[in-house]
Amino acid sequence: MGEAEYTFAQARARLEDIVGQVRKKDLSLERSLDLLEEGVRLASVCTEQIDQSEWRAVAEELQAEAERAGETETRAPVDSETGAPVDSVADAWMAEADATESASSDESQGRTDSAGRLDADPGGDDVEPEPVAGQ
Repeated sequence: MGEAEYTFAQARARLEDIVGQVRKKDLSLERSLDLLEEGVRLASVCTEQIDQSEWRAVAEELQAEAERAGETETRAPVDSETGAPVDSVADAWMAEADATESASSDESQGRTDSAGRLDADPGGDDVEPEPVAGQ
């Protein structure tokens, strides 16, 4: 069975079978390497399926929020920084996560003022640094 044909449960069961075979320690090195390759491919299949189901859940949640807000028309998601349309829900989610991460990073490093604007001088001393001796 090709990896693309596995359901999540089938791929996981096959991975458990591979682990059981390898733990017996009676395999040749070549067979162990073959099982390793198959296991890596199956792990990738499982990861992709999990990611897809997570993205579907995010898309359904966004759709439900839009319906609750009374939006009848579906709008294309846009990047919060550039305003450019994004190609998928995954891109929209990543763009939002990047914007949130950037803002929280600025706040945690004291680079924003009380209004949320970037503070060019977070130390607040507005004094030029003194030159180091010998330079």
